[in-house]
This record gives sequence, structure tokens and C-alpha cells, in this order.
Amino acid sequence: MFKKSNNIFFLILIVCFAIYGASLGFTFLSWDDDVNIFRNVWMETEGLSAFWLHSYYGLYIPVTFTVWKILALGQIMPLSWACHLFNIVFHCINSFLVFQILQIILDRHGVQKVEKMRPALAGALIFAVHPLQVETVAWASGMRDLLGATFSLIAVYIFLRNSSLKSNLLATGLFFFGMLSKPSIISVPAGILVGSFFLCREQIKKQFKRLIPWFVVSLPLIYVTKMAQGYAQAPDTPLWQRPLVAIDALGFYLVKLVLPFNLGPDYGRKPQWVLENQTYFLTGLIVFVLVIFLLTRKNKDSRILNGGFFSSAALLLPVLGLIPFAFQHTSTVADHYMYLPMFGVSLFIAQIVSSFADLNPKNRGQNWGGGLIIGGLAITSISTSLHWKDDRAFFAHMLKINPTGVGALNAMSNFATQDGDLELAAKLAKKASDIFPENAVTFANYAIALGRLKKDKEILETVAPRLPPDEMILANKEAWAYFSSFYSVIAGAQFRSGQTQKAIISLCRSMDLDPQNPDAVLMVKEHNITCKK
Repeated sequence: MFKKSNNIFFLILIVCFAIYGASLGFTFLSWDDDVNIFRNVWMETEGLSAFWLHSYYGLYIPVTFTVWKILALGQIMPLSWACHLFNIVFHCINSFLVFQILQIILDRHGVQKVEKMRPALAGALIFAVHPLQVETVAWASGMRDLLGATFSLIAVYIFLRNSSLKSNLLATGLFFFGMLSKPSIISVPAGILVGSFFLCREQIKKQFKRLIPWFVVSLPLIYVTKMAQGYAQAPDTPLWQRPLVAIDALGFYLVKLVLPFNLGPDYGRKPQWVLENQTYFLTGLIVFVLVIFLLTRKNKDSRILNGGFFSSAALLLPVLGLIPFAFQHTSTVADHYMYLPMFGVSLFIAQIVSSFADLNPKNRGQNWGGGLIIGGLAITSISTSLHWKDDRAFFAHMLKINPTGVGALNAMSNFATQDGDLELAAKLAKKASDIFPENAVTFANYAIALGRLKKDKEILETVAPRLPPDEMILANKEAWAYFSSFYSVIAGAQFRSGQTQKAIISLCRSMDLDPQNPDAVLMVKEHNITCKK
């Protein structure tokens, strides 16, 4: 048995490296990697204790930040190849843990009658190769989900293997560290209870009592996470509309599980967009049909099929939109939210493979069919992962998936500027600014693009009137660099339009907000101006 398990682990290891090995050459991305890792000021100025004593950028994930600090390997900042290597290895470990847990569940419920390991291996390989996992593994910041899943899966494995007090305390501790890696891991006890309800309903009370410590240790993390995310106001979706948003998210994931194409980090599926486009009618129909199909089945296989589907839904509870969260300003759905819930999908697949094997144990066509499906998913994952190799590939693909994505529009505007295509840069920046006019970054990009094109009339008519009052600027210190850009752009237009006195005032305001602003510094030298503090 031990030898067979070793072989399975090395098989999963080979598969994971075959799919994700290229990511060792990927760079960090300006999509969370910047604020979390390579431009994380605390990495440079603070010790590890700062991450344990305080939240950072709306997240309290001290375990993940500790690992990133370790992966700096003696440098100030973590190394990209080290982060990507870590992600691949831990994805392999998680896939193997899924294999082990599936074996326990299938053995316990007497469904592995033919080849003992084959259904569990099929489920684990789906977990390892499915394209929905690409975002988590190929993205350095996806380490949060990977670490949270590792602690949680080990905790579940111990929970299922041994019911002693010592084992339960160990599992509780591991679950707690999982939440310190990724707050949404808080849904794991709910996933266990929902799975237990369908798999062994007669033991649900016993399982609940064993999970009480898990719920208890999660309470302080709920408070800390809520306080940490206070800086980023979540969309204020009316309570009665939230189930519609959640149904849409569930249906969306079901479609992507079956048709894993056109995957990306920003689907633009905001609550407002979902409600306005009424997409929940179609996605809700998909969910309704599947739920009815599962609940009306009365054969011996229905327990595990139901357990797989409904435990996945339970694991998604924190990010379905029933409770608003900050990322909903971008999208309710994201591929990396499905990383751990993919376990329920793996259980679902394992049961289907087991059922087919029971019907016809000697049918080699099943093996070939399964192999082709897994191979097709693996090839799709390899292709999908290439979109994560660097900022240009990443944001260009993001813009194809969601043409209204403000982050992608800003990034591609910057790349157009670097390439010398200033008209395209201005066009993309204006589109981003029109979509999100309140955002200082998008507005700054548009202003800078107009400044480079020397479109003075547009600058004076569109940029200058949209500047907020001084008291609002002073209250938003983190955006001073962007406000400085506005003033330097306005100053340039005023100089060129002969409004010298106004230009000097604008230029000095720019220097006050950001003395390092290169455009403002150059203008000061060019016009021989002295700005008084």
C-alpha cells in the first residue's frame, strides 16, 4: 500500500510539473503581486512580527506573509521563481491529499469494489489538472489559497482518520493556521457538515460536536478579517438580491467546470451587472436542474454525488455574494475561489468513475476515455497558464475576457505609451476613466496620456474641472502621487496656453504633493521656478 501511494504521489508530481513547470520562468504581476510581494513596503522595512500583529492591505494572512518572507532567500523581497516553485510543489501535495481523503471516503462507504485506487486517483487528477486551478497555481499571490488548502486538507484527513481528542485538537490547530493563510478557509467546517449530512446522516450530531472547536477558533478570525477589510467598502447589494447573485455565481462555476475556456482573473461579473443583465435566470436554471437531478436520485451512488456537489457549494459560501466582499467591485466570481471547493468536484468524479467500473470492470474504453478527458484538461491548463507569464500577456488576455476591466485598460494604456502609441494610450485611459471616474489611478492615466499628446484644450476642459477640492486631496495621502500628476499635466497645458501664473500655482501644488514627480521636476528646471513650502 505504501509503495502504491508513493507511485501515485510521483505520478501527480510529474503531471503538475508537466503543466506548470513553465511558470518557474514567470514574473510577478501587477495584480496583487505588487502590493503583496515585490512592492510590499513592510517586506523591506518591517520584521515578521508586523504581519502577525497587524493586517496589511485589508488582509490578515500572517502565515502566507511569513512564507513569502522566507522565500526571499536572504534578499529583501521574495524571488519570483521561488514563489512559483512553492506553488507547484504545494499543488502537488494538495492533489495527493485529495487522493488520500477520497480513498477514506470511498472505502468507508463501500463503493470501491473493483480497482481500489482508480476512482480516487481520477478525482485527484481532476483536482490537479483542471484549468480552473491555473489561476491559483500560476499566480504568485495564489499561494494564499494553496497554503490555506494544505492546512485544511491535512486537518480533514486527520479528522476522518482518527476521532481521538488529541487528533481533534491537532486538526483544529491546522484549520486555524489555514485561516491565517486564507480567511475564506472558514467555510471548511460547513463543508464537512454538509458532506456528512449526505454521506452519513446518522453521524451528523457526532460530527457537529467534534467541529465545535473549529467554529470557536474561527470567531476571532471573523472579527479580525472584518476589521482588516474595513478599508475597502463592499458593494451594498440589497439583502433580497444577494441569493440571485449567489445563484449566478454557482451556475457560472458549473459552466466553467464543464467548459473551462476563456478563463481569466476579471470576469466583470459584479452584482450590479448580474442584476441588470438578469443572468441569474439561465445560471439559476442550470443549478436548479442539477439540484433536482441529484436530490431525486435514490440509488446507492446518490449519497456521494450529493455530498460532492453540496460540499463544494458550502465551501464557496464566503465568496458567493451572500455576504458582500471587497472584490465584488471587480467581480463576484474568480477562478481561485474554486481551488479548495474543487475537492467536492473530485469526490463527484470519483463516484462516477467507481460506478462505471462496477458496471463493467474490464472495459478498457473507460480508461482511455478518462485518460483523454484528463489529457484534454491538462493541455487546456498549459495553454491557460501562459496568460500568466508577464504583465503584457496577462492584461492583454484580461482585456479580451472583460473589455470593461479597468485594471486591464489602465495597464494596456501604459504599455501603449511605452510603445509610443499615444493615441491608443489616451483612448484606453479615457475608457477606463469613463467606467470608473471616481478612481484616482484611472483618471491620472487619462490625464497623463492627454498631457503627452499636448491636447491642452481637453486637459483644461476635462481634467482641471474634475479635480477634487484641496481638503479631499489632503485627506487621501495614499493618492497624492496621482493628484500630483493631475497638477503637473494641468501646469503643462497652462504654460503652453500662455496662462503662466496659473501654471506656476498648479506646478507648485504638484511639487508639494510629490517632490519626486519627474514631469514636475523637469518643468521646474525648464521654467526656472522656485516653489515655496
